[in-house]
Amino acid sequence: DFLEMLMDHYDSLKSHLAEIETALEEAMAPFSLHIEQLTSIYGINTTASCAIIAEIGTDMSYFKTAEHICSWAGLCPKNNESAGKKKRSGIKSGNNWLRSMLCECAWSATKKKDSRFKNKYWSMVPRMGRKKALIAIANMMLRLIYHLLKTKSTYKELEIQYFIDKDKRREDRIIKELKSKGYLVEKDSLQMA
Repeated sequence: DFLEMLMDHYDSLKSHLAEIETALEEAMAPFSLHIEQLTSIYGINTTASCAIIAEIGTDMSYFKTAEHICSWAGLCPKNNESAGKKKRSGIKSGNNWLRSMLCECAWSATKKKDSRFKNKYWSMVPRMGRKKALIAIANMMLRLIYHLLKTKSTYKELEIQYFIDKDKRREDRIIKELKSKGYLVEKDSLQMA
């Protein structure tokens, strides 16, 4: 009897959720292009994109730059400086709903294998810790959202070849610099000329 009551309650919750999702789809129908733009980013699903659009809108002319929207959302560090000394401070107060949604999306995006967000997150964790790195990824996502909505384009993840080429360019730059300092550089050895 108790189990039947729980199952009835579960079924009613499922039906209410389906009603809410249908109503949300109908209400967000005029923004389907914008939702498609945001869902092209790893970690952002349809529900999250609807929530983000509800908070920031689709007209980015209200924000001068991507940094302005990040400041408004509270994804920037506070400026706590007195007499030329910088003190430790947390993030600015801002739109709590947007910030928490973006942090959830950022956390999800850092789980995607070979994604830009995962690589950036793990490169920041050793020097700033997991929580601050997550806020930095949320900031990065919001700046990306700003540019996508402003340029009316979709996100395309950088291919792994881009990172291989980037490493190759870095290696070539270092070799060139060493040669300019008088070193004779061979493939796996370094000698003074």
